Amino acid sequence: FDTKGVITSNPSIYNGIVYLGSWDTNVYAIYASNGSIRWVFETGWGVETTPVVYNDIVYVGSNDNKFYALDASSGKLLWSYTCNAAVHGGISVSKSFVVFGSDDGYLYLLTLDGTPIWGFSPGRCIEDEINYFTTPIKSTPIICDDTIYVGVLGGFYALS
Repeated sequence: FDTKGVITSNPSIYNGIVYLGSWDTNVYAIYASNGSIRWVFETGWGVETTPVVYNDIVYVGSNDNKFYALDASSGKLLWSYTCNAAVHGGISVSKSFVVFGSDDGYLYLLTLDGTPIWGFSPGRCIEDEINYFTTPIKSTPIICDDTIYVGVLGGFYALS
């Protein structure tokens, strides 16, 4: 099938359905068996993150500054969380939490129903000739036991 935008995210597969994001603002669910579209969810901007599916929920970030939880079967919006910048970074999910980074320089930890637990900023900046920019978190955090590990510009963190 054709999209109206570039695909820069990696696809995910869950129960025979391929999930992917596109710069055409859409998240797609496609039957792996025949390539037909099961559903399409439109965000407010391009989608570069790789969708992660856990317990029948698709978690995905967008350049519209939002992080989404979608029903994997129908594409129905379950909840969304608004950040201060685009969500380009990778996503990790555990049995209780979802964690992701944003271009606003924060790593966000939410419960699986979208309730924020905390946002962590390592406080590192990129300097150009005139401005200081908060370093976006584009790496994929991992969750092991009760610790979250994430790499950022010039550092690596273990958070609990």
